[in-house]
Amino acid sequence: MYTLANRAPAIGFGLESVGEGQNQVNGLVLCRGDLKIVACSTCIRAAEGHVRKLCPFKKEATIWFDGCLFRYSNNKFFGELDNSNEFCMTNTLNASVNSVAFNMKVTELMHRLALAAHLSPLLYATGEIKIGESEKLHGLVQCTRDLSGGDCKKCLENAIGELPSCSYGKQDGRLMGGSCNIRYELYPFFDA
Repeated sequence: MYTLANRAPAIGFGLESVGEGQNQVNGLVLCRGDLKIVACSTCIRAAEGHVRKLCPFKKEATIWFDGCLFRYSNNKFFGELDNSNEFCMTNTLNASVNSVAFNMKVTELMHRLALAAHLSPLLYATGEIKIGESEKLHGLVQCTRDLSGGDCKKCLENAIGELPSCSYGKQDGRLMGGSCNIRYELYPFFDA
């Protein structure tokens, strides 16, 4: 996977298979769509180092950092939706506005971004929506670029459907998976 970590930062995404049969390893790296080459490379190398340390003899592993995903497996998974490796992260603080209204805004923003992302060649979209007099909600959605636009949309819609169960009424939330991820915050967290 060394060559994958070297080549991928230039475009923010990479796939590679090495070996054959029982000894084949398939790897994927994805950087957040707004990361520059140096930040992407740093993230991938850190993720690769953690995977080697935490999972030295595992046939498959997935690790998410704030700016990237590093995944490998002895099974060929390219182009397939992966909803099995999902986890949620959220703030413990509640939003300062009505929870129902806030979640409607989160859902509205995420659906709008999912529509934009699945039509984008990078399968990535960011945006914001006003939630009060002066507050804005910022969002990001992204799929791994081995998916079709249709599969990306399915993955994102599934993640949006699961988001309320982990971050309902919370100031921020993320759902990370092996094929896509979504995130919202009350502050700008990505470069436009």
